[in-house]
Order: sequence, then C-alpha cells, then structure tokens
Amino acid sequence: MSLERPVVLRFAALFPTDLAHYVLHEERRGRGSEHCVTERKHLNRLNLIGDADWRERLDLEIAAARAENFAEELVALKRLKRKKEWLARGTEGPKDPWNATEAGPLREVILTVNKDWFETPSDPSKLFDNAEKERREADFTAHACEWLTSRFGDMVVTARADHDETALHLHAIIVPWVEKTSGRRGTQRLIQPTSHPLIASYEAAQDDVGAFFAPLGLRRGEARAKARREAKEAAEAARKAANDSCASAAEAQAAWDAAMEAAPQWVQHKPTHIWRQEEQDRLDRKDRELQRRQADLQARDAQLATKAKGLEAVGAELTKRQSAVADREVEIDAAVAVLDAVEAGRCDPGRLDHPEELDRLAAVAPDLHRRMMATPTRAGQIRRRLAEVFRATRQRAKLAAEKRLAERLGAADRLAAAAEALRDAVLSRVPKALLDRILPLVDTASQAFEEAKAALPKRDRERSTRDGDGK
Repeated sequence: MSLERPVVLRFAALFPTDLAHYVLHEERRGRGSEHCVTERKHLNRLNLIGDADWRERLDLEIAAARAENFAEELVALKRLKRKKEWLARGTEGPKDPWNATEAGPLREVILTVNKDWFETPSDPSKLFDNAEKERREADFTAHACEWLTSRFGDMVVTARADHDETALHLHAIIVPWVEKTSGRRGTQRLIQPTSHPLIASYEAAQDDVGAFFAPLGLRRGEARAKARREAKEAAEAARKAANDSCASAAEAQAAWDAAMEAAPQWVQHKPTHIWRQEEQDRLDRKDRELQRRQADLQARDAQLATKAKGLEAVGAELTKRQSAVADREVEIDAAVAVLDAVEAGRCDPGRLDHPEELDRLAAVAPDLHRRMMATPTRAGQIRRRLAEVFRATRQRAKLAAEKRLAERLGAADRLAAAAEALRDAVLSRVPKALLDRILPLVDTASQAFEEAKAALPKRDRERSTRDGDGK
C-alpha cells in the first residue's frame, strides 16, 4: 500500500459530565447518531480496552480522589497550624480533582483513516472481495489499541471501534492521573492532561502516531504547525529586512503579509455532530439557493414562452399582412395593365368583362393580356369592376354632354329670338327706300344664322362624346 493516506489523530477535551453524550453516541441514541447505518451496528466492537462499567468506576474514582484530596489538604493545613485557612477550607468542602480549565481535564481520542484506504484493494481484480478490507480494518484496530496502551497505559479507561459510519474509527477516553505533594496541600491525586507529553504537544503526538502506523503504509498528517512556524519566521525575517532597509511601516507590514500568505491556515477541529450539522446546514442553504435559482429560471422560461407566443402572433400578423400586400400588388398590376390597354386603345373599357374582348386584346397586345391574366380570379374581378366604372363614367359623361348641349341650344334660341326682335325693331324705324335695300342683306344673314344653328348640335354632340370617352 503506498504512503498516500494520512492517519488521522484528534484530541477532544471533555468534562466528566460530557461522558453522558459519549455513552449516548456509543449506544447510538440521541444527537449525532442519525448518520449511522443501523444494519452495520452489530459490527461495532465495544470495550476493546476497559470494562463495560468503566464510567461508573471513573465516577467512583473521581469521587474518592475528591474526598481524599480534601482530607489531605485539611491535615496539611492543620499540621502547619493555619487555623484560619483550615476553617475556610473546611467550609468550602471537597473540590474537583483537577485545575480549573475551560475545555475539561479528560481527553477523547479519535483514530481513523480515509475510507478509501480500507475499501481500495491492492489488486483491481479483488474489487468485490471484502477479505482485504476486513484484514486492513483488523490491522488498523490492533495498531490503534497497541498505540493507546503503549503510550497511555492505564490512563485509557475505555476504547471502542465503530464500523457503522463512513469509515472505521476508534474512540478512547484518557484520564491522565498524577500525584503531587506539597506542604500546604499534602498529597493530591489530580487529573492533569498536560502531564503527558503527547497531550501537551499535539505536534509531537502527530509525529508519534505517524511513525507508529508507518508499517501499515500510512503517514503523518500535514505538518501545519511546523509550516506556520517556518512561515512566521520568514515573515519576521522579511519585516526585519524591510526595517533595516529603512522602509516604511506599511512596506514592512506588506512584507509580513506576503510571507504569511504562504503559510497553511490554522484549522479548528470540530466535533463530528457539530461538523455534520454545519455541513447539513450548508447543504440546506445550497439546496434552497438551487431551488430559488430553479424558480427564477422557471419564471424566466415562462416569460420567454409568453414573449415567444407574442412573437409568433406578430409573425402570423406580418405574414397575413404580407399576403394582403402581395394580393394588393397583384390587383394593382392587373389594374395598371387594364389602364395601359385602355389608354393604348387596344380594348373597349366598357367590354372588359367580355371574353371576346379579351381574345381580341390577346391578339393585338399579348403582353398586356398576360399581365391582365396573371391571376385569373383577381384579374377577372378587377376587369369586371373597371368595366362597371367605365360604363358608369361613360353614362355620366353622356348625361353631362346632353345637358350642356341643351343649355347651348336654349341659349341659341334665345339669341335668335332676340335677334328677330331687334331686327323687327330696327326695321320699323328704317325708311322704306332704305329698307328695300337692307332686306336682301338681312335675309342672307338670317339664312347663314339658321345654317349655323343647324350645325351647332352636331359639333357639340361630337365634342361631348369625345369628352365622355376621355373620362
């Protein structure tokens, strides 16, 4: 097995009252046990070190130490004849057999390896063979128990191996008892974790456990503390060099910051149940964020769908309008063709809806006939409509011409009557001798007038007809 996986060692400080949660988790009850696989619970091995009643025995041992230490201190104070202190101490009563500490005097030890070390076979052909995995779990458990007993001895009051979680791991409780003697307090039996070198120096413990598990193909974890010390020393050297070169305080601080950026960040280990809760909270937040984004995307998709429907409606309307425009262009082309044929005198505008007129137009003007017949249905409608318009226009022109002719004839009649009246008035005042000379001339003028009057209707009729054809 290659030295790719580090052995994981964790120390957690506990008070004796915290052991209740330790036991609950051991029995898979209460908070922190939700992730455990019930079907694998029977594989867990309890009391690898210690007896089943270890907690009761520890409680009794702490109670005995509390009473013995109290009695020893009273005897020492009485022997020193410190009556006042003896009375005050007697009033206080027994104290816990450890110094005041924020974290607690006991230590929970956790030993494990990444699950891949247990599950990845050395031979790929043995992927589904559990024998090698079981052998590695047994070797790791044996090494862990040997390391605990060889390093802490009787301080280990209990140890167990859990197989029903993500990876095999061992839990152990260490109670580092020591005896201290002084004249004022006598012999005191105390729980003092710093009395053990591996507990006092977490870095030394990591070095030791890495070397101990090396025969299994494991290695020490990342030496973050050493890397941070080296980075800090480099930062101090960079700051000192900046100060020696008379650099400003800001430049010196920048040199420090640049050197510390390369240092590994300090990581605070968290209890498993707290880490899992925080991880679950993180996943829940991520899930809510994904749901929010999904809702936003769905809303955006709905908006896009609505816009797409609107665009489809607009496209359909445009297509409809384009079709209408194309039809109108055909109508205009047909109308222009008809007007060109009428203007060229190649067809009778009043007979555009007659087939024989179209046949005549095809013979004399085939191009115009082709344009008019481009779309027979619409062109036929246009021709019929234009024929109706031309007939109505011709009728209106004829009526207007007849009206103008009647008006002119009436004016001519009135002019003739006036001329006759004028002639009679003039003749009545002309002497007879002169009259005989004038009458032949008047008769000649009258005859010419009558001829002009007779010719007037024919010219007006022809002009009116031409005016009607032009319209």
